[in-house]
Amino acid sequence: MILEEEGKKLKKRAYDLLSRSVFVLRVDSGSCNGCDISVLASLTPLYDVERFGVKVVYSPRQADVILITGPITRQFYPAMKIIYESTPKPCVVVACGSCASSGGIWYNTYDTLGGADKVVPVDVYIPGCPPRPAAIIHGMLVALDVLEQKIKKLEYSEEKEWKTTESELKFGGLLKSYSVFRSLKLDCRRYLGYKLGNKFLMDYAEIMRNCNSLEELKKKTTGLLSRWNNDSRIKEIIELLNKRVEDYLKG
Repeated sequence: MILEEEGKKLKKRAYDLLSRSVFVLRVDSGSCNGCDISVLASLTPLYDVERFGVKVVYSPRQADVILITGPITRQFYPAMKIIYESTPKPCVVVACGSCASSGGIWYNTYDTLGGADKVVPVDVYIPGCPPRPAAIIHGMLVALDVLEQKIKKLEYSEEKEWKTTESELKFGGLLKSYSVFRSLKLDCRRYLGYKLGNKFLMDYAEIMRNCNSLEELKKKTTGLLSRWNNDSRIKEIIELLNKRVEDYLKG
């Protein structure tokens, strides 16, 4: 039922925005093919993503969305740059799976450069090893949201965003600019995906609003572990966010 609802939203968004299906180019930049199997599974009759207005193409010159699987290998680096530069703009780049998002198990190895964002600007991250076909379909829906922002040139006002949050914060100067808040948001999304990432960020921000020092922030955020069922990713993202806040305060 949830898949059908997401699919209908995807189809309507594609038609309203492009008056046609959204064209997706799949790029394997050095994966183990686990994510590719999930992508292909989304095309099978069980999920049939094409009925929701997603069409796979085989040329970057036709693509609206570039779907990347696997880490960027050193051998594939020149080809990845050419593919991105050959795609008509605006386009959306989607990192599908842990390896494309951050390097995965190949992180910091001699023959890879890391995740896709080390080479091309990534707009959407789909976590998972591999991600489920339903998650990929949801990622396509998010990609269309980003594509709409690019086509219509929608922008966020940093000044407006800061005025909204500044009055709520007791931890003075913690989010002095929108770019800092955005970096925290991207970290959460990269580790947990869009829905859970946004939800965790709200929990973290709620604690942050009631803190007056970095030490208090570190102490209170440890309580998020039990609230999130001691998920190993939560411990890692808490340490990362606290480190970013600490670096920001040091200037």
